[in-house]
Amino acid sequence: MSDDKALIRAKLVSDKPDVLMQCLEQAARHMRIVGTGMVDVPFRDQKKRKYAVRDRILLYLIGKLYASKLGLTDRTKVCCVELQEQLSIKKSSTLRKRLSELRGDGLIREYRPGKTVYHEIERGQVRKTVERIDAKYAGRPKDP
Repeated sequence: MSDDKALIRAKLVSDKPDVLMQCLEQAARHMRIVGTGMVDVPFRDQKKRKYAVRDRILLYLIGKLYASKLGLTDRTKVCCVELQEQLSIKKSSTLRKRLSELRGDGLIREYRPGKTVYHEIERGQVRKTVERIDAKYAGRPKDP
């Protein structure tokens, strides 16, 4: 039986570093996780420049992955109401337009388990997204 486990481990278990851990320092410059599992994305960066709505949405969705990893929430998918309330987006039409753009760009996925629509960041886009946002707002160049 232990030979089976060793074979499965050798074939299927990846020792690649977790992408969230790879991006931790960069992500920490742009968000905080509240003890309730909610994500705090500031309206402005450290240089007092406004974050674009689409970047705030992406940061919030990435923050939910960190909150889940911490065990503060079991939800990584977020409904429109939560996004609108937590990010203080006044117009739902603005939110819908940005979500549509992000889906079109392949950055997020939409889930419709019933009447409520949920969104989640594409896991393969996390690192590139954090690096782009960090370069844009923190003024740090991306690593080659």
